Amino acid sequence: MIRFSKVKMVSKDYKLPLTGLFLLLVVFLSLLNSDAYSGSNEWTKSSNNIPVGSKPNSIAYGLGNIYVTNSGSNTISVIDGKTNKVVATIPVGTSPHGVVALDSPVGGFSTIYVTNSGSNTISVIDGKTNKVVATIPVGSHPNSLYKTSDNRTIYTINTISNTISVIDGKTNKVVATIPVGTSPHDSIGSMLGKLYVTNSGSDNVSVIDGKTNKVVATIPVGTSPHRVALCRSKLYVTNSGSDNVSVIDGKTNKVVATIPVSHFPRGIAVADNGFIYTTNSGSDNVSVIDGKTNKVVATIPSGNLPNDVASDETYSKIYVTNSGSNKVSVINGINNIGSPQNHYCDTK
Repeated sequence: MIRFSKVKMVSKDYKLPLTGLFLLLVVFLSLLNSDAYSGSNEWTKSSNNIPVGSKPNSIAYGLGNIYVTNSGSNTISVIDGKTNKVVATIPVGTSPHGVVALDSPVGGFSTIYVTNSGSNTISVIDGKTNKVVATIPVGSHPNSLYKTSDNRTIYTINTISNTISVIDGKTNKVVATIPVGTSPHDSIGSMLGKLYVTNSGSDNVSVIDGKTNKVVATIPVGTSPHRVALCRSKLYVTNSGSDNVSVIDGKTNKVVATIPVSHFPRGIAVADNGFIYTTNSGSDNVSVIDGKTNKVVATIPSGNLPNDVASDETYSKIYVTNSGSNKVSVINGINNIGSPQNHYCDTK
């Protein structure tokens, strides 16, 4: 049975009608929702700054662990996503840069691939033993990595040689080399079987057919495109030189929006909460983009020189490498943000 509530007012008892209670509830919920975007609560805070190696660079998630490349100490830090503690430090090649984890369908462990920019190789790490089990020669100054969804193929960006090395994930052998634009930096694949590569030196994105390994299109974007992330059929590209993010429709290969962010954006990731996170190295913060409206809805302070960002799908956390402070910041990805589908990138 629904009862009226009594509110004490001086010397009288005042009965609040049920409609009044409903209106108060609506106002309360509205305040909570607006607070999610106002920057007054934990939504805009990073916490648990985790000490790692020297000059942490790229970061990747794999089966409950977070893997961080430390370019200054030639190591990989392994962070337990549950405890946010470093559980292993793995020596690799010279100046490790990119990292990607291939999840094993059995056994519950990943195979981790790390580019060593200073030694022109890739270190292959067994996620169960945290040991390097293979070293693969590639092009000059290997940078970022991308894995296909079936874990069968790994693409490595070679920045100085302006190529991509295609690696067979079963044999750990280079099976193809693809010429691209000037100073390629990052790559991502789409559901349409295409690979998108940012070319920082030519201010464009190369589109590669995954079946033929041929460049089939070139998309002009902003100045010095750095990283790229996929959100359904749209791609988000950070343009470090123009302080914005280009949004590309993967169906038409056209830029459909340009989003201003903070200074010198570098890393970018799409989280399972439906938001896009961009690290801004020049302003020591992270921009949070609503993928449905393509608007920045929050700016989160980070450590010094935030570089890369990754989403932990298991614990709904966002991890940011801070190259200037040798730490990894942790952002709660589920604080007061509403349902993911309300903010996910529009596919129209």
